[in-house]
Amino acid sequence: TMQRVTSMQIAQEDIDTLVPGADKVEDSYVGVNRKVKYGYGSPQFSILSTTLMVQVFIVPYFELMGAPLGLLAFFSSVARSLDVLTDPLMAWVSDNTRGRFGRRKPYMAAALVPQTLSLVLLFAPLVRGYGAGYWFGALNTIYFLTFTVANVPYFALGPELSSDSKVRTEIFFWGRVYANVGTLVGLTAPSIFAFVVAAVLCPDGKDGTYVPLPPSPPPPNGTAAAPSSSSSSS
Repeated sequence: TMQRVTSMQIAQEDIDTLVPGADKVEDSYVGVNRKVKYGYGSPQFSILSTTLMVQVFIVPYFELMGAPLGLLAFFSSVARSLDVLTDPLMAWVSDNTRGRFGRRKPYMAAALVPQTLSLVLLFAPLVRGYGAGYWFGALNTIYFLTFTVANVPYFALGPELSSDSKVRTEIFFWGRVYANVGTLVGLTAPSIFAFVVAAVLCPDGKDGTYVPLPPSPPPPNGTAAAPSSSSSSS
């Protein structure tokens, strides 16, 4: 019982710092402020959309930059294999943190800037060829390390917001709504954007600057075109 009370007190510290002005956590359906119930899941929109863009589009993008596919595959496996060590380590560190800002929010805030910068730089390589491959290796690894620092505490915070099963159900329902919309955006937005840009800037289907297509020449002397040999023979 003492351990449960301590856990709920720590969770209350996280709520108070995550959403200023939120109501106190109670074991009732109305005990969690609406801002918490609806706002907790909103980061999952960006989590899913950006992660899918990285996982689906980043390797073909760096292939266009001249990076060898084998080098990209090696660094991709290294970045994701580190999760075997970093995920449980981050969970242990977060669970054993004590402070005025709670045990979850400090790590979420600390990872915000480096994760954003690594994502931007990942899609903006300054080198080509093998250099682009090493650029991918460094930035992709940093991105997923900061992803772990931010998201392991974030997903651990959800079950601590309330001990009421109805409240938890609503919290995670809205989280999945945000996540599903983010998944849809992450998978479709880059392709739609590329299609629109290609249609506007390169209607001839070639890379480079816009080249307007010449209009079709009118029939000679304003007459209709002569029928083809196949139609005339028939």
